[in-house]
Amino acid sequence: MVSIFFHYFGYFLFSSLVVQVNSQLCHGVPQYGRCSSNTACGCLHMEGALDIGICGFQWVMCSELTPCDEIDNYCQEPDRVCVRHPRCHERPVCFPVSMMDSKVCPPTKKFIPLRASGKYINPDARWEQNAVTVAESYQRPDGTNSSTGVYFPMGLFVDDERTVYVTDPNNHRVLEWKLGASTGVVAAGGNERGNGAHQLNGPSDVFVDKETDSLVICDNTNKRVVRWPRVNGKSGETIISNVTCHGITMDEAGTIYAVGFDLDLVKRYRKGDSEGTIVAGGNGRGSRLDQLNWPQYIFVDRDHSIYVSEWYNGRVTKWVEGAKEGIVVAGGHGQGNALSQLYGPEGVVVDEFGTVYVADSVNDRVMRWPKGATQGTVIAGGNGQGKQSNQLSHPFGLAFDQDNNLYVVDHWNSRNLGFKTNYEQDPIFAHRVNQIAALAFLQPNDVSQVFDDLYNSLPQILHPLLDYFEDTYVGRNRTQGRAKIMFEIEFWNMHQRTTDHLMRTNNSAEA
Repeated sequence: MVSIFFHYFGYFLFSSLVVQVNSQLCHGVPQYGRCSSNTACGCLHMEGALDIGICGFQWVMCSELTPCDEIDNYCQEPDRVCVRHPRCHERPVCFPVSMMDSKVCPPTKKFIPLRASGKYINPDARWEQNAVTVAESYQRPDGTNSSTGVYFPMGLFVDDERTVYVTDPNNHRVLEWKLGASTGVVAAGGNERGNGAHQLNGPSDVFVDKETDSLVICDNTNKRVVRWPRVNGKSGETIISNVTCHGITMDEAGTIYAVGFDLDLVKRYRKGDSEGTIVAGGNGRGSRLDQLNWPQYIFVDRDHSIYVSEWYNGRVTKWVEGAKEGIVVAGGHGQGNALSQLYGPEGVVVDEFGTVYVADSVNDRVMRWPKGATQGTVIAGGNGQGKQSNQLSHPFGLAFDQDNNLYVVDHWNSRNLGFKTNYEQDPIFAHRVNQIAALAFLQPNDVSQVFDDLYNSLPQILHPLLDYFEDTYVGRNRTQGRAKIMFEIEFWNMHQRTTDHLMRTNNSAEA
């Protein structure tokens, strides 16, 4: 049961004050985008919301839908909610809640894209340019590697609890760093190089399989894919043999995809399939759209499209399921350091809007390429090769956690870096927090409950900013447990006020 009142801030309040909808919210899904196993259902965006909607049946007769109230987008009819439905009307319409019921639009199987736990990343998001070191190399006085350091790491995965897993190929192991840990622990391998069940040999990539609570590892030099238990795992089980893999990933059905640069192809391995099927490349090494050239890492989206980073072609290509050739979605203008170019791309992540994030290794930077863009922007690094906190040296693996913090394997520096999301430069987030303040003012009797609910639902990293608004606009000191309205807030002017350095207002106009 989704309660419209408290979830996703204030917009729902204005469109359906007390409506209880037994349906699912769609967050970061385009208008009419897929949100249900019933293909007749689509995401209907809430009026006033930036990226939030409710999954509803799309083919309700337009003649049955009446426009929402012009002033406040309110629906007078009971059990209706105000949504955007441009196929029917230019103005928002009152949509029947019965056509949003989960019995009509059952949810799709939950799928979180690998290495991108935050399925929606604001196109204008910014990250702190000085990174925090999550893990780095350490050598003892005798020159041997420590048991907790990494040495030229490669693959990377961050789970829902922000536990970081990194492949350490030269030490033949996978290391784990739990949130807040100062040192890593060996999660797989670490028993010297070898091909035994308890050993690894040059592992190059890893991901977490939630269904089996295990690590799935590309054991590169042994030419196998291994499943290793996350809890008390002493040895692994070979699930794919005789496979050339450099990067691996998995879709929601448990199908594994492996890419190998020496064969210039990507193979798909469904459960029980030992041979695999070529799904990208396989037509020799080259620059044609049906070819790959030294492919490195892959990403698979919810539609089973495959994204491949190609080192020597300086590009990322997208292969729609069943396609015979790829589409260039990043780079493709020769090797170089211009914003339209990539040079030696490695790790790749794609968000729900089709924005490509890629480790541009030779250029020592991480780039973002919006869907359809002819050039990208630098979001991390790009300050020359080096070991400073704002520099990279041949980045490899990429990942985002649930708060959209960016993690990068800084390969040549033998360290793993974390770049925090810079929410103060995110106008969309600031706009939402202002909506929280407006909600608290408009419903003064519910101030305490609203903010308590938000503390439970918002990531912890956002709590300081929430504290600011709670104290500034509401006058509530959480430790003292009091709540009172200090002054009124003009709701419609908040976005500008927030982007102007979060200035507090003394405006006494009615909200």
